[in-house]
Amino acid sequence: MHYAVYIHIPFCQTKCLYCAFYQQAEDAYVEALLKEIAHDAKLEQIRTATIDSVFFGGGTPTSLSPANAGRLLAAVREQFHLAPDAEVTMEGRVHDLVPEKIEAWLAGGVNRISLGVQSFDTALRRRVGRIDAREEVLQRLALLRREDVTIIADLIYGLPGQDLASWLADIRTLAEADVDGMDLYQLNIFPGSDLEKALRTGRVLACADLAGQADLYLAARDQLLAEGTERLSFFHWRRHRRERSRYNTMVKSGAVVYPFGCGAGGNFGGLSFMQQRELSAYQQMVSRGEKPIMMMAHQLDEREQRLCDSLVSDLEKGFVDFRRLTMLDSRLEALEYALCGPLPAG
Repeated sequence: MHYAVYIHIPFCQTKCLYCAFYQQAEDAYVEALLKEIAHDAKLEQIRTATIDSVFFGGGTPTSLSPANAGRLLAAVREQFHLAPDAEVTMEGRVHDLVPEKIEAWLAGGVNRISLGVQSFDTALRRRVGRIDAREEVLQRLALLRREDVTIIADLIYGLPGQDLASWLADIRTLAEADVDGMDLYQLNIFPGSDLEKALRTGRVLACADLAGQADLYLAARDQLLAEGTERLSFFHWRRHRRERSRYNTMVKSGAVVYPFGCGAGGNFGGLSFMQQRELSAYQQMVSRGEKPIMMMAHQLDEREQRLCDSLVSDLEKGFVDFRRLTMLDSRLEALEYALCGPLPAG
């Protein structure tokens, strides 16, 4: 069994057009988060677990001040038993790549930084609320490239006014920036979001429809494969083997995830749960010494859960090994025959 810790930082300093996270002062939140970590780390199940991956997600964890980031990273080292090769990821934005923050992350044990670039195209970036121009994005990535840390760049396809030429230019720029890995994400337009309202009123250019998004993904796939980039899943790719994408792989293959923070989700002890998504409710429960759970559900029994985890893991890689699945549950033999046909003779 593998174990991961997820720490949620649910706010940003600025808000992108397609986003809906909190914008809040951080100090009070960090105090509550530290208290939650200290409380849960005393539980035997967590205290005795060897943690393979720690993921700071959000929101924008890199927006934390160097002091607060340092405090949280110190708490992780002190409160959890980390594996010698544990992956510690800090998720965030390129604008936060400044020396004092980078120094705090690396001193705290961060060895993987995942950045929401979304696009290198200056006009397109500013259309959705991103701050930095292409040249500054590349300069900040080059600053980080000097350090001994794995660098991941997230791109989004289907952004307002994005065409095939600008999308493929973004894919080519990944090699220029010399990132270790990349995540390619489809744009989601949520009902009632700022982006949906802007599209409805014509304030921004149209986005690709589902078929258009599929064309963009396939074009990127073909280009990346032609360059020798390895696909780890539908979303995750790597140019260098130092990128392990351990957290993303673990959560799709049945790992136990211990969650901390407002809006964090995880599972352990046969239960999956989501924590309070409203900041004041989260802080009040933590102040009372309670685990800030909003909803909880029993997981499947062990055999069925293992089967589902194996299926999800296969789907992430783009194929399903039915023969292996039937070894986990013979009831799937009929489905294998229907989808794959009879076994070859002999």
